[in-house]
Amino acid sequence: MKLAFKIIYYIFIAFVAAIAILLIVSVFPIPGNYKVLTVFSGSMEPKIKTGSIVTVRPANDYKVNEIITFNKEGNLVTHRIIDIEEVKEKGNTIFYTVKGDANEEADAEKVPRENVIGKVLFSIPFLGYTLDFAKKPVGFLLLIWVPAIIIIWEETGKIRKELKKSPKITAIQTIQTVETSPKVNLDIKQKEEKPKNKKSRSGKTIKKTRELSKTKKESKKLQK
Repeated sequence: MKLAFKIIYYIFIAFVAAIAILLIVSVFPIPGNYKVLTVFSGSMEPKIKTGSIVTVRPANDYKVNEIITFNKEGNLVTHRIIDIEEVKEKGNTIFYTVKGDANEEADAEKVPRENVIGKVLFSIPFLGYTLDFAKKPVGFLLLIWVPAIIIIWEETGKIRKELKKSPKITAIQTIQTVETSPKVNLDIKQKEEKPKNKKSRSGKTIKKTRELSKTKKESKKLQK
C-alpha cells in the first residue's frame, strides 16, 4: 500500500513539474527560437489532433510536405506546404501554398515567407487542453498552486519526522557512553595501582637484604 502511494505521489509530482515547465516555455522565449503552441482546430488531423501542443522552430528554408506555423491576420495557423512559388516582381519573395490534411482544398491565400513562424518539429496530443487551462487564473490555482502547497507540506512533514527521530538517537548514544565510561576508568586505575605494588615489594626485599648483611657482619665480629 505504501509503495502504491509513493508511485502515485511521484507521478503527481512529475505531472505538476511538466505542466509548470510547459507553461514557462509557452510564455517566455526559449534559446534557439523554439516556441510551444497549442492547436485548437482539427484541420491537420489525424497527423496533429485537436488540443495538441506543437514545438516550432524557424528554418532557413522550407520544403514541400513540411508542416509550418504562420501568421494569418493575427492568428497562428499550422498547415502543410504543398507548393512553393517565387515571385520576382515583388523582390524575389517566396510564397507557400498550404493546406490542412483534413481539408479538401488548399488555402485560398498564399503565405509569404516573412509570415512564417517556423517548422513544426513534433506534437503531443491533447496536452494543449491542460496547458490552456493552466494559463487561466482558476487553472493556474488548481494545477500549480494547490499541488505545490501539497508537495511542500509533505516534504516538510518528512523533515519534521527526521528531526523528531534525531534526539532519541543522541539519548541512546549518551546512555551507552555513561555505561561504558566507568569501566574504562576502573581499568585505568587498576593499571596505575599495579606498578605501585611492584615498587612496594621491591622496597621490602631491599630492606631484608640490608638486615641480613648487618647480621652477618655482627656474627663475624663476635667470632673474632
